[in-house]
Amino acid sequence: GLYLAGLDEALVVSAGSGTAMVAARHGRAAHVTGSAVGGGTLQGLGRLLLGETDPLAIDRLALQGDANHVDLTLVEAVGAGVGRLPANANAVNFGRLVQEGVVVLPQDIAAGLVRLVGQVIAVIAINAARAEGLDNHIVITGHLVDLLSVRKVLDEVAGFYAASITVPPNPGTGTAVGALVSMEEM
Repeated sequence: GLYLAGLDEALVVSAGSGTAMVAARHGRAAHVTGSAVGGGTLQGLGRLLLGETDPLAIDRLALQGDANHVDLTLVEAVGAGVGRLPANANAVNFGRLVQEGVVVLPQDIAAGLVRLVGQVIAVIAINAARAEGLDNHIVITGHLVDLLSVRKVLDEVAGFYAASITVPPNPGTGTAVGALVSMEEM
């Protein structure tokens, strides 16, 4: 992650099937935290909710949808924004579906699913980076962030929290590139 982003230190997030977060500083790395939420979550819930496990198909659907058709916003849940979060930020993932008779389109479900996965990763990463003193140095790699819909969610969350999230070019190659760089350094 550091190599791909051209940084000396950052919280490096590997968003694959699950998500791992490592504080990387000047050639040293320490696992900080992670989440079982990642690409596997997107695929598993995609299968249950959409009958689709192909991440690219879920991405295409999500880009056509509106997550606010399945989620409740802060203004709906509490009447206003909260802290840095504007009133139109979501407050309850899939909360709109609790109501009887709500009809949603597959693309809206896909958008809500991508938002759920992306928000979990982004919020944990932002908090972990701040706890590690790496406030605005977050690099996210992994095939999950090859998906444009996921990157849009990461950018939205980063904006809410005045954080900087970098997704380097070809993020899905991060682990392989890291292994090659490590071998060269030996």
